[in-house]
Amino acid sequence: MTQGKSATSKAQQRASQSPHRVGVQGASKLRPLRALHNIGTVFNGAPLSGIPSESFDRLRAADTSGLPEASFFCARDGFTLAYRHYPAATEWITVVLHGAAGHSGHMHALASRIADSGASQVCCIDLRGHGFSGEKRGFEVRYFDQMAHDVEDFIASLRSTAPPARIMLAGFSAGGGLAIRVARRLPPGDIAAFVLLAPFISLDSPTTRPGLGGWARPNIFKIRLLAMLSHMGIRRFNNAEVVEFSLPRSARDGYETPTWSLNTLMAFATEDWRAELSAIQESQPTLLIAADADECLIGEEYSALVQSRVPHAQVKMIEACGHWDLLVAPQTAEETINWLSAVVRDRPEAGPEAGPEAGNANSP
Repeated sequence: MTQGKSATSKAQQRASQSPHRVGVQGASKLRPLRALHNIGTVFNGAPLSGIPSESFDRLRAADTSGLPEASFFCARDGFTLAYRHYPAATEWITVVLHGAAGHSGHMHALASRIADSGASQVCCIDLRGHGFSGEKRGFEVRYFDQMAHDVEDFIASLRSTAPPARIMLAGFSAGGGLAIRVARRLPPGDIAAFVLLAPFISLDSPTTRPGLGGWARPNIFKIRLLAMLSHMGIRRFNNAEVVEFSLPRSARDGYETPTWSLNTLMAFATEDWRAELSAIQESQPTLLIAADADECLIGEEYSALVQSRVPHAQVKMIEACGHWDLLVAPQTAEETINWLSAVVRDRPEAGPEAGPEAGNANSP
């Protein structure tokens, strides 16, 4: 179904008026670009061999039977984005954002278990330039805020149902970073809770391994040059390729996004991660799940960092688990479902089921 213009215009108006959107203007807008000038330091000493193919074995072997067909909605600029809906008899909807190089299908094992438990409906988005959202994978983003706008529009369309859907926002890896970015952009009432799965917080976060453990292969010279030009207001070249991901051929399914433009890189990135994490309110329960054998991130660093900014957050560690294993590990689903069930139980539903299939003209 296509999103109605009224829902889109309301999302734009609310975004421009929201006091939680202060991070997208002024000096804070330049922080992520400034951080790119230090990218050489971050990637110094990164493994040259990249990520071993064995890191993707569990994800590749996961059961994909029952994967929902893609549905589509229209963002504020008219671009068509895909998502997969997992229904459940509840007005609660968990919106899930996949990670770098990935797509909505990678979230199937977790999403299907959540919906089957009845704790929440689930909508897994193919972010712009990924999966079925656009033809030029990695190169569909036109400006740095565009992915955040897409997520805002999708959430606004879900909340336009009667009664409004109650939204939890979840993100894996780079999608977790995008969820953190959105946290400060929307009023707390728009997102009831957050689930962060091994989120990529920032290049300068203590949770980030040098060079992301070999996962990303940036063109450091080109990134620095484009960042400098962007500082000067010259952005016409920002759709150039700047990052290639170490995604083994054996782990590819034909829907991956192995390279990114600068626009896409910056659209996923947090703008000011300390302020954005701190913007998550005590009224917004937050769960962070880390992997103890994460190839890209340092799982044991999350607890102190996140709880210094989000004191009410619960942090769970999955043992004997790699970065991509987290998506299919039974313990991830168990921890998430138990936590979601408690959140829903503590906030009784206000009415009958709502959601993407509820028939409202403004829903996705």
